[in-house]
Amino acid sequence: MRTLVAILRFSRLKFLAGGLLGVALGTLVARYEHYRFDLGAFLIAQCTVTVFQLMTHYSNDFFDQECDERSMRTPFSGGSGVIQSRELTPILAGRLALGAASLGLLATIFVALHASALATALATAIGILSWSYSAPPPRLLARGLGELTTALVVAVLVPLFAYAMQTNTIDTRAILSTMPAACAMFVMMLCVEIPDRAADDASGKVNLLVRFGLQSTRRMIEVCLVGIFAAAGLASVLGAPATFGYFALGAVPIAVSLWRTLKRPIVADAAIAARGVLLFAATVACGVLGYAAAAV
Repeated sequence: MRTLVAILRFSRLKFLAGGLLGVALGTLVARYEHYRFDLGAFLIAQCTVTVFQLMTHYSNDFFDQECDERSMRTPFSGGSGVIQSRELTPILAGRLALGAASLGLLATIFVALHASALATALATAIGILSWSYSAPPPRLLARGLGELTTALVVAVLVPLFAYAMQTNTIDTRAILSTMPAACAMFVMMLCVEIPDRAADDASGKVNLLVRFGLQSTRRMIEVCLVGIFAAAGLASVLGAPATFGYFALGAVPIAVSLWRTLKRPIVADAAIAARGVLLFAATVACGVLGYAAAAV
């Protein structure tokens, strides 16, 4: 039972909400465009995304052991901590990562057999980039590429994959509808790095925060905060429903709260990480609600 509880903690289940919302967004964009809802395609997309998310969580904890040993863990950063607390052995953690990767490969093969070549290509890209995020030799998170990779995979490729599973294509509206979430995901990644900045630097993990410093990272976050709402407005003008832009305003209070927290002279690490995660979840949820309202 203790091992099962540790595996559940290792899975970091709360972060799976991002995949659920991303698949919902892509599916609702297709429904707004009057495509027939395909429940089977939806379930295949969701299972594929969830398996790759679990693979990412497992491989990140496994390959980031040295850094996580030094990190100041918060509910949203620093890994699950189950390897460091000896609740799971590194060998079991590695096996779980490989097991999830194998399931992701099987899911991608299933997509190839039952869906379009485009959907298969998107699933393949999600799998490869998700593994390369933590695993050597690419280890994108240590090269200043992890933040962009995560924003691309979680906020863009996941909704587009779900959309392609419903439609067998991709259009401009679908792409534009992912941009607010992409900006929010980039903000989130920078925010969750702030509590770990000393540990990342000490372990040679050269992410954007380590590379450019805290002040420059704050400026990047501020620019992307503006980008979230600019992207939502642009998407509404160029094809997304007006409700997409209106509902995006629901994330404004969280964005303002994050901006004010960043302006404090003493960095509140845990508060910044929590607000970054909440902002991403709210941004995608508002997009989902915007399309759901328009599709009624």
